[in-house]
Amino acid sequence: MMAILTMQILRCSLRDSQAQFHLCQSPFPIAFYDILAYRCSPSRVKDMYRWLNIRNAAGDSGGEYSNTYTPWNRPDSECDDRHFVFVHGYNVNSSQARQWANGVFKRLWWSGSHSRFTAVDWYGDDSQLAEWQSLNYYINVEHALVTAPVLSSQCASLQGNKTFIAHSLGNMVVSSSAKEHGLSYSKYYMVDAAVPMECYKPGMTTNNMVEHGWIDVPERLWASNWHQLFASPDDRRDLRWELRFQGLSNLVNCYSPSEDVLGNATSSGWGGAWFSFHFPYSFHC
Repeated sequence: MMAILTMQILRCSLRDSQAQFHLCQSPFPIAFYDILAYRCSPSRVKDMYRWLNIRNAAGDSGGEYSNTYTPWNRPDSECDDRHFVFVHGYNVNSSQARQWANGVFKRLWWSGSHSRFTAVDWYGDDSQLAEWQSLNYYINVEHALVTAPVLSSQCASLQGNKTFIAHSLGNMVVSSSAKEHGLSYSKYYMVDAAVPMECYKPGMTTNNMVEHGWIDVPERLWASNWHQLFASPDDRRDLRWELRFQGLSNLVNCYSPSEDVLGNATSSGWGGAWFSFHFPYSFHC
């Protein structure tokens, strides 16, 4: 006769943050029971990874305190030698940063990753209105560049073979940190990077990236060429994105072909920014 396995949870006692489950197993519907006790530690997702708050680098005192010690519910002994470091993007406050971190960690976990994980929270939500939209994008670009050296110094103590994953304007933080402040990494994933392509490679400007109103404007007047109007010793000659991050290695550019916020101009002249006024929920990068 085919054996039938039945399992029943008899008791769950919660004490000292540890739950003890007593399980009963029987090879037949009616038989003696073998009592097996298992101990587990129920906790929140954030107890399984590290947290690095560097918002104060750009003048913000908010956010959760940093915790870069070994996660109490996912010790390093259970992980491999890799260490993923995630940096969120623009328009993400401290509460939203935790949501982003939880989501990225869980996706890596369910994909089979056994690596250590650290989430970085930086001040990229200056001028955010009602936890919805930051009104001043450019001040957050400044915050990204100011935060870059702090990211490098704080991540130096993280153990393992570090892989960075940055989203949106978080790539300005990581790219500047790597190119200009010695950030060490083995691989760097750029997810929908809100950084000019000319920062990384020459000759990236194309005609379909020019709004229709600028077609007949001399190139010397373009913002990207403004620095050419000044000669040494005027420091304004260095105010340009061109090749600022050239030479970074082991980069993987991950982007969405359906991204409309930074989309190219159309024949009618309506570029990506136009969508932000008509479909504001898409303007979250």
